[in-house]
Amino acid sequence: MRRFRKVLQLSPSDWYILGQAWFLFLFVELGLHILPFKSLLKVHRADRLKKRQPSSQTQAFSVPRLAWLVNIAGRYSFIKATCLKQALVLSWLLERRGFSTLLRIGVSRHAGALKAHAWLEQDGRIILGLHVHEHFEPLFET
Repeated sequence: MRRFRKVLQLSPSDWYILGQAWFLFLFVELGLHILPFKSLLKVHRADRLKKRQPSSQTQAFSVPRLAWLVNIAGRYSFIKATCLKQALVLSWLLERRGFSTLLRIGVSRHAGALKAHAWLEQDGRIILGLHVHEHFEPLFET
């Protein structure tokens, strides 16, 4: 209940970001179902190529704050917010605000089972999706 109260107390600009994130979760969900993954990435790259100027909105949100808001949006979404969907959504939100990111997808073998995971990096730092104790061998980055 305390978490829900915290969400209700968000500022209007936080709610705006949550709305964008919910829309992007829906877009990514549909895109992953109807497009090949490479085509969805082409849409992302095309959006990334547009020159983004840092704005007052960029200054208002830190990278950790945007990551937290994407996590909240994923938690309260009717769409299952997998690591890949969260990384794509946060990447889009950050790129639109002039921040560059690197999406990585890796694999790991635990007890004979192969696991895959997606995470997001900025300037060599992991900003979403990978905990210190986890190790995944990167296979793909964009």
